[in-house]
This record gives sequence, structure tokens and C-alpha cells, in this order.
Amino acid sequence: MVAKLWLRIVMVLFGVLVIGSAQANIPSVPDELYEALKLDRATTTPKQLYESLVKRYKDPAQGAGPGTMAQYWEPIPLDKIRNLKPEDPTFYKKGKLEDVEKEFAFDGETG
Repeated sequence: MVAKLWLRIVMVLFGVLVIGSAQANIPSVPDELYEALKLDRATTTPKQLYESLVKRYKDPAQGAGPGTMAQYWEPIPLDKIRNLKPEDPTFYKKGKLEDVEKEFAFDGETG
């Protein structure tokens, strides 16, 4: 009885290892990405791929930056939004903020 249990455990572990190794060989990342990042698919680790992607994403030469519409956007402090008057063209933001605050309001119950 105990031998059958151990056999099942060993079989499950072996199956997990086989499935895990087969999953790792599935090309879920396109070759073009490795080529664009100038990485060798056979030797690149997931960490190196991630770091290369982050570096390229944040590279100003690749287009990273504030964006083409940044001149039209400026964050408004929450206190200023709470004090908006109905005649202000950005008054709608006060209602949106109140909706969000209601959604996340603490009702005093503990769970």
C-alpha cells in the first residue's frame, strides 16, 4: 500500500518535470523580438530578456518620454479637485473622484 503511494508520487513528480521541460521549449516569444534586441535565443535567460525589454522601453532614442500630448495634460492635486466649483470646466472630475472614493470607502466592517 505504501509502495503504491510512493510510486504515484514519483510518477506525478516525473510528469511535472516532463511537462515543465516541454513547456519551456515552446516558442512563445517571437524570434523577431530576440533579433530586435540583439539577443541570442539559445543563451538568453528570461531575466536578461526582461531587462533588455525594460531598457529598450525606457530608451528615449526608441521613443520613450512624456509623449506627444504631454503639453495638454497636467495632474491636478486631489484637494484641488475636491474644491472645484460647478462653473469650472473640470468640475466633472470632482464627481469621478467622489465615485472612486465611494467605491473604496471603508465602511467600518472588518472581514
